[in-house]
Parts: sequence; C-alpha cells; structure tokens
Amino acid sequence: MIIRLVAAAAALVALLGFSGGPAFAEIVVDGTSADASLSEGTYSAEISLLNTSKRDVTLPEQVALTDSCNAKVKDRTIGGLRSVSVTLTFDDSCFGDADSLEADLDDAGPLPAVAINKPTNGHAWLPMGISAVIALVVAIVVGAVGVGMLQKVDSERKARNDPTSGEGAKRKASYDSVKVLVNERVAQLTPTSGLSWKSTLPAPDDYTLTSEVKGLEAGWSFKDSWAANLTVATTAFVALLSSADTLTAVLGEKPEAALGVMTVAGLISAVIIAVANTIAKLVGDTTSKVTTGGLILSTSLVVFAAGLQTGTVGGTAMTLVEGWLAQGLVILLSLGVGAVLVWYALATTYSTLQTGAPDDPLPVIPADAVEAWNVSDPWQVAIVKNGILTTYAEWLTTPAPALAVAAYPATPMLVLGTSPGDDLYQPTRASLI
Repeated sequence: MIIRLVAAAAALVALLGFSGGPAFAEIVVDGTSADASLSEGTYSAEISLLNTSKRDVTLPEQVALTDSCNAKVKDRTIGGLRSVSVTLTFDDSCFGDADSLEADLDDAGPLPAVAINKPTNGHAWLPMGISAVIALVVAIVVGAVGVGMLQKVDSERKARNDPTSGEGAKRKASYDSVKVLVNERVAQLTPTSGLSWKSTLPAPDDYTLTSEVKGLEAGWSFKDSWAANLTVATTAFVALLSSADTLTAVLGEKPEAALGVMTVAGLISAVIIAVANTIAKLVGDTTSKVTTGGLILSTSLVVFAAGLQTGTVGGTAMTLVEGWLAQGLVILLSLGVGAVLVWYALATTYSTLQTGAPDDPLPVIPADAVEAWNVSDPWQVAIVKNGILTTYAEWLTTPAPALAVAAYPATPMLVLGTSPGDDLYQPTRASLI
C-alpha cells in the first residue's frame, strides 16, 4: 500500500513538472522589459525565455496585464534546453494613459514580471510638429516686420526732402544753389527765356513690394550670400544635439527613432531653403532682378526652415535627456539660437532694404560744365541749352521754349561759282586784258 502511494505521488510530481507548474523555477527570462509594437489596433510584444531543464514547460494561455486586460500567449510550450521568444498580444486600449504594463508569466510565481513598454515612435514626431507650428508663426512675424521695415525706409526717404528737418534743410540749400548757377548760365545764353523750377524737391519713387532691390552684384544668390549666413547660427547646435555619437554617449544607446526625426527635419529644411532661393527671383516682373517682396518672402522661408530644424532637434533632445538641469540647458540653447536667427534675419533685411532703395539724387553741376556749357559760336547756343534742359528735366515744371533759328543770323558760306558760259567741269578761261 505504501509503495503504491509513493508511486502515485511520484507520477503526480512528474505530471505537474511536465505541465509547467513547479518547472517555472527552471525558466530564465532574458531581460526585464520588452517594447510593444502596434499593428491594426493590436499590440504585440516578444519576451525571450530560456528553459534550463530537459522537460517541456507550457505557459498559461493568458497573462493578466491589468485588472481588466489580459494578454494572449502564443507558442506557449518551451522545449527542454531551448531558448524561444514568446509573443504576447493584447488590445490597444490596455495601455490607456500608462506608458508601460507588467506581465507576470507565472502569476506571482518565481518568474520576474516583465515590463511591456508602449511604443514611442508616434510621440517622436511630436517635437517636429510643435516646432513647425512655432517656426511658422515666427516666419509670419518676420515677414510682417519686413513689410513694416520697407514702409519705414520709404517714409524715411520721402522725409529727407522736408525742409524743416536738418537733412531736408541741407538738401534744399544744395538745390537752391544749383538753381542759381544754372539760371545764370541759361540767362546768359537766352536772356529772354528762363527755366521754371519746382519749388520743392520732387518726392522719390514709391518703395513697394514690387520695387527692385538695387546694388546687388551680378550673379548674386540669396542662397549663397544670405541663407548660408542665416543658418550658420544653427549649424553647431544641430551638429551637437543630432550627433549619434553624442546621444549614444549620453543615453548609452543610439535613439534610432529620434535620429530619424532629426534627419527628416534637416531634409525638409534643406528643400525649403532651396525653394526660398528660387522665390527670391520669381517674385517680380523678371527673374533677372530681386524685388523687395521676393527678398522678404525668401527670408521668412529660411527663418521657417532653420527654426523647424532647430526646434525639432532641441525638442527631441529634451525628451531624451533626464533631469531638469539637462533639459533646461537644451531649452536655453534652443531659445538662444532661435533669438540669434531672428535678430540676424531682421537686421540684414533692414540693411539690405536701405541700401537697395531707389536713388533719390539732387541736381548737381556737371564737373565739365565750364567746357560743356561754353559757346564759341551762336549756332552752339541751342545745343548747350537743350543739353541743360535734358540734364535738369526731373526738377523742372515745364521746359523752356524752343529757340527760334531765325533769331540767329546764319554765317555766310563760300560758294564755288563760274563765269557765264563756263563749264563747271572745264577749266575756266583766262580773261583778256
């Protein structure tokens, strides 16, 4: 009887060991966490297990993740002395607001609980989306300020002719002195007719969004001369925070998803800057000239591109590092680079609009006036007078009346003739004495 009881107990122990009960003590979990992946509304996570015994071990069909959520176990049987990956599948609602769940494969047995981490790929694009919105707002502000700068430059140019201002008084005095000298010379040429001058200096041409930006050298390129300088402030910052080696040294591993987002932001920025270079010469009547509108629009696009890249890299780096000191440093660097970027864009825009404004010249006496305005014969009077009228036509209300040719006697000319009866083409005959 005793022998039968011992045999039955041994068989029960063997049966329990084969079914996976006490044999869980011989299962080794490779890692304490696993990353979940989402596909068609279902999460799945793979857990690596090692069976150190010679017997097969079978896992439960379901594993509790929360009080109301279970995960199904696929490929539950682990062969003896085998290492396998067991797949847990569960509904996408299991995570809720949590970033991780705990899966206990043997229901509080000897196996450690495994943390199932929520995938972060979707969240990795969040810094880029936020940066795009902020960069767009900043670019619009830069464009609006650029238009305001254009209006300011235009007002300053027109105010230069106000005689009540210091510069206006100087320009008026110069204008009056030229009028006196020119009037004196014209009075000497034609005492009966003078010049009718405008009482004030004419207002310069309007400086609008379609006006050409003067003073740009031949072959000028927005991309090479301005965009390159505009984005140089972001180069060191982006190189520092988007380096795989730097992030690996800080985090201990290479953040593949974060690096991918940074790379995409850099590619988008490069495309936008290339488009901005083209737009700089597309806005206007001809592609050979750069207009103020094209300049302002292109600058806004480059600010958007550089801001997008800077914000994406800074925001992504901030989500990777831990601690308020490291995150605060990243924020300060991002804001500093962004401030330098906007400041340089606005300062350069204003400077270029000022130097590229249309000319607003004052009338001057030509350097060769003594010689060019000199008259040695009466017939030269009309030529010199017309030259003066042409030179100062911009500052005259109406041109002086044209000179009458009959008022100036023609100089007698020597005409070759023959005696009556002589042939023009034959030698003249000598007269008889």
